[in-house]
This record gives sequence, C-alpha cells and structure tokens, in this order.
Amino acid sequence: MDLFDTDDSDLDLEELAQIAERDADLIGVFLDQIDESDDAKWQLSKWPAENSLPHFNVKGVESLQQRGYNIYRLRPLGARLRKFRILYAYDAVHDDFYLLAVVVKNPGSEAELNAMLPGFPLHKTYNYEPDHPITQRICERYDGLQIPRTRR
Repeated sequence: MDLFDTDDSDLDLEELAQIAERDADLIGVFLDQIDESDDAKWQLSKWPAENSLPHFNVKGVESLQQRGYNIYRLRPLGARLRKFRILYAYDAVHDDFYLLAVVVKNPGSEAELNAMLPGFPLHKTYNYEPDHPITQRICERYDGLQIPRTRR
C-alpha cells in the first residue's frame, strides 16, 4: 500500500504556502504521518472511516463515486487543519493511493473565509461541485493515471 503525490497536489500545497505557510507545512507533516502508518493507509480504503493518529475521517465523494471514480475526501480533524480537505484516488487493483488535490472547504461566505484563512480567494474554495474546475482536474488526473473506474 503506497501513497503517491501528484503534481497537482504538490502545486496546491505550494499555492497554499504562499498564503498560509504554516498550514501547508502542517498538511505535509499530516500526510507524512499517514504515509508512515499502515493502519492509517488501511483506513483510506474504507468508506466511511475514522482514524485516531493522525486524527482524520474519510468519506467517498458520492457524486464522483456514482460516475465510477474511486475518489475520496480526507478531512483532518485537528483544529488548525479542519478547514482543509484532501482529495485522493484509491487504485484497488494495485492497492495504491494518489493525492489529487488539497483544497480549502468552502465556508459559505467571504467573511467566514477571511476569519479562518485571511487572503485566500473565495472562488478557489471547494464544495464538491460537479462543474468546479477542481472536480474536472481531479477526474482528468484520475483517468491520466489509468486508475480503473468502479463502473461506467
């Protein structure tokens, strides 16, 4: 069971680091903790699941699962990182995970976003919209990685 970065998730973290370097660093540490724990990686293959060290929960992205994409969202449960979601694909054939995106969960208003992450643009937040550029990007990356779809 391996956890792989993609260029997209790396770029997301680099962009986040320009606004919130500490948060980007903490996400990197959080992902390293997951990668070093077979138990945590095992939880990534379940829907839903929760893990205690590091503390997170996992849920399939239903709209994408219905289209055959084996894509999940990982939500860190530590207070500082709760505003982020990490989208990843699970390749069940090879038992591998691919980080597709690191996003800021859309809080609903610009005022709420400024309170939790000053300087981050509202239009770059994400709430699993099917027509959002991030959704399109992760689906294209999934197909580019040739991860089998669960159904078509």
